[in-house]
Amino acid sequence: MRHIGLIVIGTFLTVGGCLTRSPRDPEVVLAAVLGERPFTDSIVLVSLEGASRTLLAPTRQRSYTGVSAVSMRQPIAVQVNSLSSDAVTQSLMEYNPETKRIRPSCWDVATTKGMGAISPKSDTYAFPNFASEHAGITFVRCNQTGGTPNVSQFIDPETSGNRAWYISLAWFADASRLAAVKVWRGGDFRGIRTELQLIDVGTKKRQIVLGREDAVVACAVAKDGRVSVLDGRGVEILSPDSGERRIVLPTQRLDGRRYLSGGITWLNLSNDIVVGLVAPTETIGELWKISARDGSAKVLDRRKGFRFASICSAEVQPK
Repeated sequence: MRHIGLIVIGTFLTVGGCLTRSPRDPEVVLAAVLGERPFTDSIVLVSLEGASRTLLAPTRQRSYTGVSAVSMRQPIAVQVNSLSSDAVTQSLMEYNPETKRIRPSCWDVATTKGMGAISPKSDTYAFPNFASEHAGITFVRCNQTGGTPNVSQFIDPETSGNRAWYISLAWFADASRLAAVKVWRGGDFRGIRTELQLIDVGTKKRQIVLGREDAVVACAVAKDGRVSVLDGRGVEILSPDSGERRIVLPTQRLDGRRYLSGGITWLNLSNDIVVGLVAPTETIGELWKISARDGSAKVLDRRKGFRFASICSAEVQPK
């Protein structure tokens, strides 16, 4: 088994994914920027050239720790921490990029779910359940007439270790399948183990694509069905139907950078992959853009004292 030395995966920190388009940039990157102190977390928008602006800034009583989107013309899901009466609560809310208003979300059906991912049609939200004996995902489909949301569950049938959970949820373009990384720990080994699964949303059946020997920690799905992963070999591209695998950026070229649940996403129109990493010896968060064609890489954004999480891309459609 490859050693999972590239990462630290938090039990309750999960990564959401999205899809992308902009007047100047056909695609933009959204990310949560997490600080080292409470209530310093924000949501930022980063262009393909690396220009950035804050979409949602923290206050003394509110910060933003997760994001998932499909389009900058549709509501964006954001995970919000709020301080009230000396107690901190976490909720999932909707941010409207056009009106710049934030409101409660019909997807927020439970407080025991991690940050998830909006489906390509923006009608269903997938939450990874918190760690338990069996890893699970909750699907919430909002009722357009305002009624009770439709809620369904996928529970992995296999017991792995003592505690198991999912991270890095990524929808396929037709919303029929979901790629996700299962993580587990305990049992007869030390540390954590992972595997990449493809989950059929309708039948709730799953296929294991990469096993624990691959040490996969994050995944994203392109519109054409290719899957990018960060694993023990670096950044790879998989073709699930053919089984073809190709390394586009080997681990050695990461120069010791760490993956602390930073997130990964596809830029579909430019055929690039964006991943959040942390510098080797101090907390400096970096957004790396990697060409899926030739593996060339550049740093889009760098922030000292912060790290990136919950990275996704979002289309900016012309008016």
